[in-house]
Amino acid sequence: MSGNIGELEREFFDELAKSIQMVEFSKTTDSYIRCAFRALGNLREKRVLDVGCGDGKNTYMMAARAGSVFGIDISMGMLKRADTLREGRKNLFILEMDSENMGFREEAFDLIFGGYILHHLDIPPGLSEVYRVLKKGGMGVFIENFAFNPIINFFRENLVGRFGIPRYGTPGEHPLTYRDLKIAKSFFGRVEIRNPDLNFMKLFDRQIFRYRCPIFSRFCGLFDRWMYHSFKGLRKFSYTQVLVMRK
Repeated sequence: MSGNIGELEREFFDELAKSIQMVEFSKTTDSYIRCAFRALGNLREKRVLDVGCGDGKNTYMMAARAGSVFGIDISMGMLKRADTLREGRKNLFILEMDSENMGFREEAFDLIFGGYILHHLDIPPGLSEVYRVLKKGGMGVFIENFAFNPIINFFRENLVGRFGIPRYGTPGEHPLTYRDLKIAKSFFGRVEIRNPDLNFMKLFDRQIFRYRCPIFSRFCGLFDRWMYHSFKGLRKFSYTQVLVMRK
């Protein structure tokens, strides 16, 4: 990850690690996690990499089913949180490492997972590294934010950070674009997007109301589910989607 951007990312997540609340594992299995884990398939005896593992919740869940799991991140603050989950698991390894410059040999992993990491990276070198360390026939599965919704794009570009609407995240992050998807297809033999849910109104709830009104939060969740089931053509405009790439 390039100089200043990498340092800003590290500082942001080190600071976040000080305040983040550890969520019960039963509450982390939302629709996107379930979709991603289904795509990964049977992890038994597989060597798995969790890119940008953060506080390690997903890393830990995969280690319970996999041969071995390596979680990497640039934030030592997050890695310290992740390390507390190891509980003596000899098949779980937590390492400080740049996702754009991994210290692994070529074709080191059967499967690669990432939760909200690619949109923090410079896409060409980031995907190049994923491709390099993934075995032939292996699969990379990433839960990501996408810039496919013009309403959300307008909101992000013109309103977020103004009028009292907070800007979350880091300066260098960017939802994935159609251009980024084209780059992914230039590396991988098969690329698909899966939409297990619609993240639209829930996003506005987070940005504007910060989940402070349970009734409104419930309405947003129900509205998104109704839209998801009633208008299948809108699913591709979800802010959050699951990217599946096979080498």
